[in-house]
Amino acid sequence: MKVATPISRMGLGTGRLASLGSSLTRRQAIGLIHAAIDHDIRVIDTADTYGSGDSERVIGAALKERRRDDCFLITKAGFAHVALPAAFSPLNQIGKS
Repeated sequence: MKVATPISRMGLGTGRLASLGSSLTRRQAIGLIHAAIDHDIRVIDTADTYGSGDSERVIGAALKERRRDDCFLITKAGFAHVALPAAFSPLNQIGKS
């Protein structure tokens, strides 16, 4: 029987993780998520509008490589935004309402 992972008291906010103004590369952002998990931060806060979806794509890539079952994802939804294909996602920032 698997023991439930306790929720951490701290979380990682990803509002600017992959936004247009972020100075992190994709690999650095994934490294940041891995470092948080390695330091027992189990809560990752995201939303579909963070980086117009790029934040969620980076989180997905990071968790594919590391202990997805040990994390709690918190998300928000419902804000209108443009959703272009990933290659054009920086342009989504312009279309936010």
